[in-house]
Amino acid sequence: MELSLSFGAVGDIIAICGLIKGIVAALDDAHGSAKHYQNVIEHLNIIARTITEVDRILQSQSRISELDNLHSLAVSTIGQIGETLGAFDAKITKFSPSLSQSGSGNIFRDRARKVQWKIEERDVNRLHLEMMSYSSSLQILLQTTSLHLVQHGHSETYGRLDSVMTQTGTLVKGETQVFRQYVSQIKETLSRRIGFVIKIGLGLKKTTDRILAIALDLGKEL
Repeated sequence: MELSLSFGAVGDIIAICGLIKGIVAALDDAHGSAKHYQNVIEHLNIIARTITEVDRILQSQSRISELDNLHSLAVSTIGQIGETLGAFDAKITKFSPSLSQSGSGNIFRDRARKVQWKIEERDVNRLHLEMMSYSSSLQILLQTTSLHLVQHGHSETYGRLDSVMTQTGTLVKGETQVFRQYVSQIKETLSRRIGFVIKIGLGLKKTTDRILAIALDLGKEL
């Protein structure tokens, strides 16, 4: 499925969430594989919730010019997510009938497909790594946005943002000293993840670096 993302268009976000729903259903339908794919399914669901909230938060704050760079990064990151999911969806579509518990009706074809699927399970592992990294990048983007919103007194929007970050396992406190420590922690965390990020492509690393640079700039003002 090919996506042309114009960030903020409801249809685009729905399309990506639809891809996620379809992929999750396919992985759930793979006989005996639901538990094996539990982690990747969890990250896919987190991605779906997060991109919906990123869209809503940044669109509601579209008049704040200082968020333009974050808006641009959100477009880029979510566009990459859409492309990654679309490519994976195209790969697994051919396996779906044979992997279901009922099968396709052709026992020999089903066996061949399942053997081939096992060989290509590395694609699922790669998707898991990519979704983990995209999830981290989006969380950093949300955290960076929260730095700006608190700094400029947008407490209501920050409250919604804080709730989303709690759901994804990330909580940013609203005190100046904590924010300074947090910016330092982002830098340290990113340094530990550099090797991991390189494995899934320099493009994603560049996106994360740009988000980090904005976070550090905002941190200097606190």
